[in-house]
Amino acid sequence: MNIHSLLLIRLAAIPLALILIVFPAIALLFIPTVSESSFPYSSVGVLLRTFYWSVGVAVVATTIGWPLGVRIATFRPQTYFVFVLVLLMSLSIPAYAVYYAWWQAWPAGSWLHNYIVEHELLSFTTKSCAFVALVGWSWPIPSLISAMNNRSVNILQSLHVLDGASMLQRFVHRVRVERRSLVLAILLVASITTGNTTCFDLAQIHTVGNELRAVVAGGGSILNAPWLSFAGVAVAIVAALILFQGKMYKQKQSAVFNRSSKPVLILWFMFTCLPLLVGALFSIRNDGLQLWKQYGGDLFVSTEIGVSTSLLVCLIAFVSASLYISQSPKIKIFANIFTISWIFTAFLPASIVSFAVGNLWNQLDVDAVQRTPVILIFAQTARIGFVGALAGRWVTCCPQTVTLQQLNPVPSVPLFVQALRSRLVQAMCVVFAISIAMSFAEVSLTTQLAPPSTNQPIAVALLNAMHYQRPQIVTSAILVMLVIASVGALSILILQKKHFFVVVAGCFLISCSSNEDAPKSQATSVGSAGYSDGHFITPRAIDGNKDFVAVIDKSGRLQRFNHKGKFISSWNLELSGTGFPTGVSYDNEGNLWIADTHQNRILVLDEHGDELLSFGEYGVDEGQFLYPTDIAFGNDGEVYVSEYGGNDRITVFDKQGEFIRVIGKHGTGENEFRRPQSIAIDDKGDLFVADSGNHRIVVMHPSGEVIRIISSVGRGESELLYPYGILFDTPDTFIVCEFGNNRLQRFSRQGEPLGTWGNAGDGIGDLRTPWGIALTKDGFVVADTGNNRLQLSPCIMMTK
Repeated sequence: MNIHSLLLIRLAAIPLALILIVFPAIALLFIPTVSESSFPYSSVGVLLRTFYWSVGVAVVATTIGWPLGVRIATFRPQTYFVFVLVLLMSLSIPAYAVYYAWWQAWPAGSWLHNYIVEHELLSFTTKSCAFVALVGWSWPIPSLISAMNNRSVNILQSLHVLDGASMLQRFVHRVRVERRSLVLAILLVASITTGNTTCFDLAQIHTVGNELRAVVAGGGSILNAPWLSFAGVAVAIVAALILFQGKMYKQKQSAVFNRSSKPVLILWFMFTCLPLLVGALFSIRNDGLQLWKQYGGDLFVSTEIGVSTSLLVCLIAFVSASLYISQSPKIKIFANIFTISWIFTAFLPASIVSFAVGNLWNQLDVDAVQRTPVILIFAQTARIGFVGALAGRWVTCCPQTVTLQQLNPVPSVPLFVQALRSRLVQAMCVVFAISIAMSFAEVSLTTQLAPPSTNQPIAVALLNAMHYQRPQIVTSAILVMLVIASVGALSILILQKKHFFVVVAGCFLISCSSNEDAPKSQATSVGSAGYSDGHFITPRAIDGNKDFVAVIDKSGRLQRFNHKGKFISSWNLELSGTGFPTGVSYDNEGNLWIADTHQNRILVLDEHGDELLSFGEYGVDEGQFLYPTDIAFGNDGEVYVSEYGGNDRITVFDKQGEFIRVIGKHGTGENEFRRPQSIAIDDKGDLFVADSGNHRIVVMHPSGEVIRIISSVGRGESELLYPYGILFDTPDTFIVCEFGNNRLQRFSRQGEPLGTWGNAGDGIGDLRTPWGIALTKDGFVVADTGNNRLQLSPCIMMTK
């Protein structure tokens, strides 16, 4: 076979589809025995909720976007191209970025947030933000469909002008004529909304995409929620058929009326641009360089993954074009199957894709894939590959290309490239720009599959930052997404001068870093992901006394273990669905003091779980809380409570919950905090505060006078990255649990670094976003949060 034969390119479709789509699907037939992980919500309720959310968003988005698309269809060619490009690049910025930008418009502690909480409108406002964000992100989809439809078949516009039809008459007539396209647009937006995970996760709305993620994260498989999985597959099939059947319209310009673009600009600015722009400006003004300082390595990893994924998607586009240019009916059928497969995979909920890809490579046990970013490149390509498949279809759809192929079939790759050079260049530019933007923005898939490492894709840090209120990191990441989308759009505008777009609705550069292993001593693991006794869903709050270790996870359960890690008892905390505690402390009497973070209070329970005391309420005044995080007890009986969210301070109470004084405030100064996550008190009564947002330990007298500041931001020895837990293991030394650096670090009271324990990973002795630490009779126990387990070590073995 000639090395330049186009058949070689067409044959590349087979390994691409097999490795990235077919084999993961087949491997689902051989899933190991499904655990008895219980699904905590009614599948019927989740399906109904998903239905009315998806349809509601779709109807409103289409109502807004469709008439704007009709207007866009009347623009001059260059203006039309610019607007279509802007809308496509808007879609490459994820919906959760728009949601977070709206959400941060009323941060905790602001007058608007206070009003919302006081009038018990928090749940309603959060859901309203999610709805507005989803509509704001989705409306360009029906707008693009409408613009392309009316750009091609604009006789209706001409008749309306000639007849002098009123606005109502035009509306009724257009709905009748375009009802099929309207229904298809609604179904397409509803399908995309159904698969959304991150927006619904942040807004705590239980939908198909979000709950499938929760099932998999809880140690189950997609078979633990069969109805949700079936619904996700069914929606993907519908979406694939809708998008595939979309016509590649021939653009006509005989009836272009050059109407004003102001309405489109105003709506795009209000719904999409304004919240993102405000977020980006906030990033620049408020320590926006944090992202570069703390996560430079993560950004580099994301760039590697994004470029590699984009190159694979460009290869898919090239292969797709080579298939569609053929005049063979059999190859045409194969080309259609090839394209539908990519579209179908793109519309599956991210949790199904991540589970299928992860399951395949776990069964094959190929460390070169499952333990490196290669698994993310495979999964992201499976999700984004539809962009390339549709772009390849577009390349060959123009009448001139079809006629040329009929008269003189293209036999070789060089002739193929020469014949389609202009459209191929256009397609590759757009595919690369959109793919790299989508790769950076892919949070759900990335966080579920990213192998533990010192430097992970920036999406992992981004999701943590959104959940744990680090707006500087999130807005900095949003700024990066805007820059990527803008650069991609400008590059295309510079390179292309012709009409483009009737497609796209919606080589590895891996450098595997190695870490010097810190000693792991004889660590043992306790528990795994799950809802049953002895298992955890993101364990965060932890403390111990002479008899027990108490752990609270995000399922709202408090579990007790003995010092060997044996499960003793548990009970469910009667809390609302707004969130769960991040701190717990034993007092000298064996009572549990819980920082009930999202209920804005401190809850005291006896050893049987009965309530003894509750104090605090929402607010920023004395004795009030926004988000309390930890409790510590002074030598004179005083109770110290840390909190964040605007009230970044330490409040001091007596044992009856009566207010005494306040220490510190929000900021970066010497006596200021940004999310003081944990407190420890030494035998002299001095406070050691894990000032996580400022990446340091602040040592203070009980009066609030600063004694010293230990450490600064970084990943090296003596540096800290989000210190979330702090504990004195001896009178002269303390241990810091670093959420961001995936390790424990030991210091002297004076701040001298004495060594570290653990690395990023999921093996014994490895840690993944650890949250807290407690002492046992024989050593210490760590809440290995990201690995959904505890780890016990019989001794503090560390290395410098």
